[in-house]
Amino acid sequence: MISPTELTRRWSKLRDMLATADLDAVIVTGGSGTAELIHATGYQYRGANVVFLLTRDGDVRLILRGPFALTLPRPAEQWLPDTPSEILYEDMSAAPLPDSAVDWLKAHGVTRVAVNGPSDGALSQALTAALPHVGVVSWDAELLASRFGKSDEELDFVHRSVAIADEIFARADELIQPGRSVGKAVGDVHRLAIELGADPARATYQGSLNLIFDHNQSGVNGYVEEERILQPGDTFTLELTPRVHGYFSQLTVPVSIGPVSPEMQRLFDVTERARQAGLAEVRPGSDSARSAQAMLDVIAAEGFEPLNTDIGHLLGLELTEPRLGLKNVLEFEPGMVLVFHPMIRSNAASLFMRGDTYLITDDGPQRLNSSPVEFLEV
Repeated sequence: MISPTELTRRWSKLRDMLATADLDAVIVTGGSGTAELIHATGYQYRGANVVFLLTRDGDVRLILRGPFALTLPRPAEQWLPDTPSEILYEDMSAAPLPDSAVDWLKAHGVTRVAVNGPSDGALSQALTAALPHVGVVSWDAELLASRFGKSDEELDFVHRSVAIADEIFARADELIQPGRSVGKAVGDVHRLAIELGADPARATYQGSLNLIFDHNQSGVNGYVEEERILQPGDTFTLELTPRVHGYFSQLTVPVSIGPVSPEMQRLFDVTERARQAGLAEVRPGSDSARSAQAMLDVIAAEGFEPLNTDIGHLLGLELTEPRLGLKNVLEFEPGMVLVFHPMIRSNAASLFMRGDTYLITDDGPQRLNSSPVEFLEV
C-alpha cells in the first residue's frame, strides 16, 4: 500500500480538480485492473468490485462489495486517521452504483458529479436514474492526466522496476541460449523478475514482464510458439517490463544468437540516431509531435520506413499511459516517465525497436536504465 501522505496528496489533487471544474464529487469504480481506481485508493483489489467517492470538501467513502473471505455484515471503518474517510463493506452486487453511494451523494447535496467511464456508460446511466437532478461528466481524460506527473514515492517504484529490468538484462546470456525453448526462457525471466521484487505475473500487462518476439513475422514469437527452440542466427526483441507495486518501466533490447549481421546492425544504428534526435525534444516547453518529427526525419534520411509515428509511451499504472507521437500530442512536463523506442522496418526485419525508460526533468530526459545500449549477442 502507498503511504497515507501520498494518498492524501492524490485526494488533494482531485479536490483541486473538482474545484477548477466546478464539480461537487467524483466517483471511480472498477476492479483490480482499473488504473484510475488503483491511483485513487492505493490498492489493487482482488475479489471485490469497488466504488470510490470523494467530494469537493474532502469527504471520502470506499465501498468494497463482497471481498473474498470476508464475513458480512461488517461495521464501517475509518480509512485514514484524522480525515473524513471511511471504508464500507457490502455484499457482492453487479449494480453499477450501490444504494449506499446514492444515499451518501444525497446527504452531501451534490448536483454535478464526475465519473470514470463514458458519459453514456452504465455508471452514468445508473447515477442519472437514481438522481435525475445531478449532472454527470465523464472524467476519463482528466483522471488519466492526473497520473502523468509522478511523485517521489511513485518514482521509487519506477526505479525499482528499472533496476529489475537491468538485472535481468545483465543475466540474459544465462537465460537465452540456443537449444532452449522460448517458453523455458520466458518462464525463467518471469521467475527471476518476481524473485527480484516484481509483482506476480498475473498482475502484469499481458505479454509483458518479458516478451520475446522475432524481427520477422515468420520467426519465433513468444506469444504463440512457446515450444519453438532457439537457434543460432535467430534475432528477436527481449522486452523487459517489470511491474512493481503497480508501476511499470520498460527496457526493449534486440538480441542475436550469434554474431549480429551487418543488416541488423544497421537497423540498430539507425534506431539509435533516431532516438537521440527525438530525445532532444523531450523537455519541458516541447511536445511529442516535435520529438516524433525529429525522430522520423532521421529514419527517412536513412532510407527506412517507420512502423508508426509514435516515439513510445508514458509509463505508470498502465504500460501505455498513453502512447505519444504525431497523432497523440502531449506537452512534456517534469515528473513524466516514458519509454522512448523508435520502431522501424525493412526487408531484414518487419519490426525493429530499441528503448529505455526516461524521467523528464527540468533539464530534459534522464535515462533511468543503466544497461549498456547495445545489440545483445549471446
